[in-house]
Amino acid sequence: MASSRRGVEVITPRATLCYSHLTQVDDNGKFRAELVFGTDLDNAGLKSMAALEKASADLIEAEWPKKAKGKKTGIIRADQTSTDDDLHNECLGIIRPWSKPRDGVNTIKFKKLPPDKGGPILLDEEEVRDLFYDGCQVIAAVCPFTFDVDGNKGISWFLNQLLFVADGEPIGGGSAETDANLAAACGRDIDEECAVDSLL
Repeated sequence: MASSRRGVEVITPRATLCYSHLTQVDDNGKFRAELVFGTDLDNAGLKSMAALEKASADLIEAEWPKKAKGKKTGIIRADQTSTDDDLHNECLGIIRPWSKPRDGVNTIKFKKLPPDKGGPILLDEEEVRDLFYDGCQVIAAVCPFTFDVDGNKGISWFLNQLLFVADGEPIGGGSAETDANLAAACGRDIDEECAVDSLL
């Protein structure tokens, strides 16, 4: 793969976490997740989605000026995925950010909101395993980067940080192990408190 160019870090809208490998790498040696953005985003969520799309478009233009047509944006639409369920069939978009360990260490920062108005709490590996599951609601800090593999060119995403926002419908039989304080924290309006911009 040719050297890649990085874009600016972006905070995603609220998403459903799917097909995650957060504490153990997948078969390709990556920590990864699929983030599915629903069609029910509020105004703040729609602005975050627009920022995600702009970060991708800006990086494509910077890397391939005047030749941007046909480059993969890194944002998958509902009609472009082979996953056939209501979540994927009715989504606004999907991204699949990932990270590789550095010196054997997972560099993704995992966080949750405390029960009070304080800033996000950094989680250790055991807490991540207990809290995050496929189907929970998250917000992520991601960074686009360009790729060029055998003529296949476009944008992919690094996963820098992941914030647990709320429980959701478990996918694939997963379950959440949370406490009463976390449930109270997840009931807050994150956008209103501006926690997302300061946390991630």
